[in-house]
Amino acid sequence: MKRLYVFRHAKTEEAGLFGSDFKRNLKERGQEDARKISRHLLENKHIPGIILCSTANRTMQTCEIFVKESGYKGELKHLENLYHASASGILDIIAEHAEDYDRIMVIGHNMGISQLANTLCKSGCEELPTSGVAIIDFRDIIEPHLGELKALITPKNI
Repeated sequence: MKRLYVFRHAKTEEAGLFGSDFKRNLKERGQEDARKISRHLLENKHIPGIILCSTANRTMQTCEIFVKESGYKGELKHLENLYHASASGILDIIAEHAEDYDRIMVIGHNMGISQLANTLCKSGCEELPTSGVAIIDFRDIIEPHLGELKALITPKNI
């Protein structure tokens, strides 16, 4: 069995007129939500074998909170090509690691991250809010429309 954790970064500061989208940081509320989600994942033994994380500030900060709160000690890859990647682009990145890992976490951005979850699940998946995590199980291979949505975890529903 394969398990995929599709994690949208936590709530961020607004993009300024002259600010870089890539460099946006988490708001305090985003940090709190990420800690809450991370503790919930740990308490329910939802720990991946590898984390694939975009290199944007907000995803890196979300990832750092998850690592700290969960005590995660596994492999972690920061990948520039996850920044605003499409669902198919994210799926290609996952495919590069799926043979070696049964539990993969991807921390990324909308719209690609929500579209990925929706595409992978047999019955679809609603759009992920900030700090939302879709837990999707697969029998053998991670491919579109073969996943079973096991949980959609958000700061509001835990």
